[in-house]
Amino acid sequence: METLQVNRKQIEKLSIVLNNSRIKIFEYLVDEDTLVVYNNKFHIEKTIAGYMDYIDNKSKIHPEDREKIKQIYKEAKEATVEIREFGENGDIKHSVLEFTKIVNEDGKLTLIGSTRDITEQRKQEKKLKERARKDSLTGLYNQVYGKKCINKYLNRKKPFDSCGMIVLDVDCFKLVNDNYGHLFGDKVLARLAMLLKEVFRDNDSILMRAGGDEFVIFVKDILNIELVRKNVELMQKIRDFQFGKTGCTITCSAGCCYLPENVSGYTYDQLFENADIALYKAKERGKNCYVYCDSLQHFSSMIAEQEKQEEMLEARYFQNDIVATAFEIFEKTNNFEVAIYLLLKVIGVRLEFDRITIVQTDIKDREIYSDYQWNREGIPKVLETVRHFDKEDFLTVFNDFDENGVLVLQHDHMQRYSESATKILIQGEAKTIVCVAMYCEGRYTGAITYAVCKEKRSWSNEMLKQLSEVTKIISAHFAKNQVMNHVYQGAITRMEHDTLTGLISFGRFHEEVERIILANKTSDYMMIYTDFENFKYFNYKYGYTLGDQVLKDFCSFIIGKTEEKHNLYFTRVVSDQFLMFRTASHEKDEYQGIIEEIEKVNEEFMLRQKEKFPQSNVVLRTGVYYVTPECRSTSYAIDAANYVRQKVKGGEKGSVRFYDDEMQKQRELENEIVNDMKEAMEQKQFKVYFQPKYSIKSHEITGAEALVRWERDNGTVLSPNAFIPVYENNGKIIELDFYVFETVVEFIAENLKAGREQVPISINASSLHASDPQTINTYINILKKYSVDPTMVEIELTETAVVSEYESVRKLFDSFQLHGIKTAMDDFGSGYSVLNTIVDIPVDVIKTDRGFITSCLETDRGIYFLKHLIDMIRNLGYQIICEGVETDEQIEILRQIGCDEIQGYWYSKPLKMEDYKELLQTEKISKGGGKTPKQAKSPKIYFRQ
Repeated sequence: METLQVNRKQIEKLSIVLNNSRIKIFEYLVDEDTLVVYNNKFHIEKTIAGYMDYIDNKSKIHPEDREKIKQIYKEAKEATVEIREFGENGDIKHSVLEFTKIVNEDGKLTLIGSTRDITEQRKQEKKLKERARKDSLTGLYNQVYGKKCINKYLNRKKPFDSCGMIVLDVDCFKLVNDNYGHLFGDKVLARLAMLLKEVFRDNDSILMRAGGDEFVIFVKDILNIELVRKNVELMQKIRDFQFGKTGCTITCSAGCCYLPENVSGYTYDQLFENADIALYKAKERGKNCYVYCDSLQHFSSMIAEQEKQEEMLEARYFQNDIVATAFEIFEKTNNFEVAIYLLLKVIGVRLEFDRITIVQTDIKDREIYSDYQWNREGIPKVLETVRHFDKEDFLTVFNDFDENGVLVLQHDHMQRYSESATKILIQGEAKTIVCVAMYCEGRYTGAITYAVCKEKRSWSNEMLKQLSEVTKIISAHFAKNQVMNHVYQGAITRMEHDTLTGLISFGRFHEEVERIILANKTSDYMMIYTDFENFKYFNYKYGYTLGDQVLKDFCSFIIGKTEEKHNLYFTRVVSDQFLMFRTASHEKDEYQGIIEEIEKVNEEFMLRQKEKFPQSNVVLRTGVYYVTPECRSTSYAIDAANYVRQKVKGGEKGSVRFYDDEMQKQRELENEIVNDMKEAMEQKQFKVYFQPKYSIKSHEITGAEALVRWERDNGTVLSPNAFIPVYENNGKIIELDFYVFETVVEFIAENLKAGREQVPISINASSLHASDPQTINTYINILKKYSVDPTMVEIELTETAVVSEYESVRKLFDSFQLHGIKTAMDDFGSGYSVLNTIVDIPVDVIKTDRGFITSCLETDRGIYFLKHLIDMIRNLGYQIICEGVETDEQIEILRQIGCDEIQGYWYSKPLKMEDYKELLQTEKISKGGGKTPKQAKSPKIYFRQ
């Protein structure tokens, strides 16, 4: 075997050096394209002919390094170069090659070279480099390198990429160090770092310790809703931390910001500043919460002067309910001041207010003032200057707000308030004022006062709830309008994300959905509107911090249950109301499947909350609208989902309702009912019918009940069930009640004047009358107007109304009886019956519910119960009337168990006024309707003593 011509001792010495240095010797014969490799004894180890081709096809040199090494061989250059090679296990080896050029005796070129393995050296260098990049305690990137990595990503961010940053801080970490020592504190930080790696292991993320107990999580290519879910998951796992027997637990606060698609030009410092401000706000709220910043927006210049709103109100603002109209105005009007004045005007005109004032409150300086006010023509302005208030007066008013943040004030019932408070509350000739509180992120910021100046008014609970919802919408937009951008001076921030939940803002939600709808891409989409029923009670019981946490958990839970996240738009509208726009999992005609799917998710969430808060009753209500290409706008879809959501009543088995064709017809009819009432009353389309009451023994007519029907000019006749609930909700039922009462009194007066014998007539009344102490005067004045004795009329309220408005109804009934008007409790047994109610409330007549009678008469036990109930009521001194009697068998049973009076179709259906008048003249003491109980030779005995 050939060897280099060197001394043996030199070979041995060189061999030791080569071994220790991990160096190999080789030569490349340029003209022959042959590589000769020697071992450390200088024996030829291998010869490779055609080496250039070998490098490309057979060598283990890394593909990226092949060209540069080939260039050296081809040009026979003297050089030093580092290359990478693949080891036997696929690992990367690093080597340094040094080349020296010589010319042989025959004139041929040869490259003499050495290769040295530097793999271990590079590994050590990498470790040192990593050590310099990472925090020694947590193993996360340090601030310098983390910032560098984030800026590198932001500089190269593609248009369709999105990312988010979370700044996390351990709450009260100083106390952890003080109480448990710094070594334990280090353990907490290391444990937290491990958790960050676990939670974000599936994401392309950059995790860094910014210093002390502050961490930065930067997540690449993530959807906003996924970032929200990750954030909630992280906060929950931190709360679950346990540290052995120490008993130590920790919580963290977090500030988050999100950079969406098609937004670029931001740096690490800008994102960190926004997230850090959000963290500061989270700390202000207390421990254990996160806040989303809202400074990453497209900005628009402030409009210098308010544009004057001279146009007449458009008819479309009278077609939808007032809440839907509020959404529409804010969504379609670019300027806030124009929108607010337009909305106040629409509310004032539609609901017949005389003045609406947005009252801003500075609690610290005890001042109130107003920048926005709408007044009907001729109505004086109020709060034109700053007014000061007393602390005790403020607390009295504040504590009087109900669960919906509503307080109704009547000018002649202000004894509860001091003289100074009354002067502030009742201004500008106001007779009735509805005050609705405004809040911003849980802080009381003022109220909106809705004033009626010409006369006193009463309001249904439903209408007051609508005013509460409208006020929440105004409050949210009012707060948004006041948020100034702290990155660009002088511009107003357009909110992109909800600071509480991190979901996209309602404004952005509307824009994104509108884009899809206008592009006619809405096939198989759903608009889902969900709210928490009576969530204010939860906040009262557990506090706003836990209430906010439930809302965040709801967001995370819903996101986790939604498989398709790329076509998902999710937002918090206001307070505890949420909107989701997503692809449908079923066809429209398979809406039952949609309902069951959403109901299952709702029930699972409610069950989880019940386990966490056993004393609470978290109830979700959801309305679903299936969006088709025919959908006119985002506002229409939202209104439809909101409308059907409001139809989900408390206590119903299902928490989800679907907006179908029947619901659409019902909504259109309700709009017609509301808009056509005034004309209907003027044209006397509301007709009074009379259903007579009979003695079961003599079959004589003992009285009648007045019932109203709406005979519309198109020939259709609406039953009370179609329009009474609508008027109960908007407060117009009071006008209708007085209309019916006056019609009945006028009828009685005409008949008495004509010398016809009359029986007392009962008239239904709404419980809304109970809130107005002037109600009794109105009834008495109508009786005096027609000179009718009060004993000829009787006022009925349903049992439901009596129980729900117990105290005010009791006072009202007292007033009726003092003036000689009989009172009756209708629908007794319909579901709210409490025996002490009929004992304590001053009623003369108890009318049993039709369904109650029917169910009792189906079994012997029911008959027995009804018999003793009738005996008890009669022994208490009340007159009892059984309603809804329709069959011979019912008549016979009721006769046997001792019922005195009957009302129902067995005797007579409700009659038109002329027919009833004729009945009084011809069958006053007759059998009633020509029917008598069928008397068998041996009548069946239904009840035995």
